[in-house]
Amino acid sequence: MKRLALAALVALVLVAAAPATAAGPTLRSLQAQITSLKKQVKKLQKQVKDNQTLAVAGLAYGACTSAVTADALQGTWTALDGRFVSQGQTALFGVQTPVNDFNFCQGFNVVRARNQNPPTVSVFQALLNIFK
Repeated sequence: MKRLALAALVALVLVAAAPATAAGPTLRSLQAQITSLKKQVKKLQKQVKDNQTLAVAGLAYGACTSAVTADALQGTWTALDGRFVSQGQTALFGVQTPVNDFNFCQGFNVVRARNQNPPTVSVFQALLNIFK
């Protein structure tokens, strides 16, 4: 029993004193991984910034489109009111108040046609010309 205990103790000391094998990654491989990850992070950060810019531009374009649509509808109502009045009837829609586009259309070089009578699609065409 003593021999077995002594043999186990010697084996334990020899295992503990043996040089460690390269079970984990080396310093060089870790540095290569870090360099690769830094490149990936930089690329992803640029993509996020580009996507945020595109999202803001899309929201601004949508706001301008909504304002132009409101202008066209109000122009239609003004034209109808003019027709009603010319026939001796009372105006149905009354005076139209343009909606505020918060200068988003100006950013796209689109000049709104507020209360245009009769309404046209020229402003819509200007919005679509952005994609030429």
